[in-house]
Amino acid sequence: MIFPGEHEKHESIWMALGPTSSENNYEYTFKKCEEDPLRYSPFHQVQLPMIEALLSGNNPVHLENNDIKHEKFYIDLIIHQDQDKDYVKNCLRKRNNIHSTLIEEHIRFHVIEHLDMWMRDNGPIFVVNREQGTRAIVDFGFTLWSYCKQQDEEAIIEEAVDRKVAHLLNIPVIRSHLISEGGNREFNGRGILMMVEHVEMQRNKCNQITHRTQIEQEMKRVFGENSARHIIWLETEGLVEDAHAYRGLIPNTDVLCSMGTGGHIDEWCRFANESTILLAQVPDSLQDSISVENRKRLEQNYELLLKKCEVELKEEQVLKILRVPTAPHIIHHISEGDGVYETLKLLEFEDGFDLEKHANNSLKFIIASSYLNFLVSNRVVLISKYYREGLPESVRQLDEQVLQIFKEVYPDRTVVQIATEVLNMGGGGMHCITQQMPAL
Repeated sequence: MIFPGEHEKHESIWMALGPTSSENNYEYTFKKCEEDPLRYSPFHQVQLPMIEALLSGNNPVHLENNDIKHEKFYIDLIIHQDQDKDYVKNCLRKRNNIHSTLIEEHIRFHVIEHLDMWMRDNGPIFVVNREQGTRAIVDFGFTLWSYCKQQDEEAIIEEAVDRKVAHLLNIPVIRSHLISEGGNREFNGRGILMMVEHVEMQRNKCNQITHRTQIEQEMKRVFGENSARHIIWLETEGLVEDAHAYRGLIPNTDVLCSMGTGGHIDEWCRFANESTILLAQVPDSLQDSISVENRKRLEQNYELLLKKCEVELKEEQVLKILRVPTAPHIIHHISEGDGVYETLKLLEFEDGFDLEKHANNSLKFIIASSYLNFLVSNRVVLISKYYREGLPESVRQLDEQVLQIFKEVYPDRTVVQIATEVLNMGGGGMHCITQQMPAL
């Protein structure tokens, strides 16, 4: 078995409806979305455009002898209940952006109990044996990024999603005792696995994991030696704005974090293909305290990667590092009644921050913005864009700069920009809410 690189061919992309997606009256849903675009469901603002771009871009429709022909790429969508099928289809029809054949024939719906949309971390992790034409699902423990304990009801429900998918598809499960999330693993498909050491060690304190070699052994067991022959451990805690929300205020600021993961790699360091690493870089012009700390962390890892690429792995694989600008910091003011605020009310902050004392005032809250939380598929690459009315022109220019970088990295694919701000408010991006099922 092997975990293919994400740039390799997919049969489908798995996604899931979030907790606020279902709405019986979809016309009302879109009206609300237009009225308050930054406070409504990520389903309408992000997932629908993603589904459209993935289906239309990966299934070019053409006529052949007067018959409609298209490729076989699918969206596997996990829903809460049967009636969600009509809801999703109606939403797509109303937007009128993709061929009706794709809506009817290329979305496969699966009713599975779940709570949220973050399929990268608790969804099905597919490994394949292409010689035998088989798949299996690797099943790790899941504690909602350490916001829960394994025995909590929320963790039990979410941790079971991948096994339910395996049962649905009638494929075997490879169980692991580790707690680990897909957003902290990057494979190049040729034997290299990158992870953030701090994240893996923090998750597995409860498993008596005392050294990373224990994690290395397990990764090689469940993913196969050909997937994880070399493991690169990245240092530091990832991006500042991806810290756990329960840490409290970001040091030297009056800003709270989103529901961060504590440092997932897919926010700042990715394999674009088997030989190219994309690593975030803070522009020199930014000197605020968050940017200064991020620059320190990213450059530390740049030096580490240089050593790995130019010395340790040089004889076996040629790897190059390409730098991509960090996304703009976007800070919202939240107050009682906002979804993010109500979620933060459930936390006990390590720094002693008292949310109740600020109940009558708005709080500053930074979203998990990232250009590297992108999704690559067969013919299409989805990347974030952040410019909207009211933001500086420099944000539009940054979006365009990053678009050109991705077009150069993926010359044979169409690069589509999607506004992900409302999704990033929840602590993740498009990569976080998807999981690829490799083609056999």
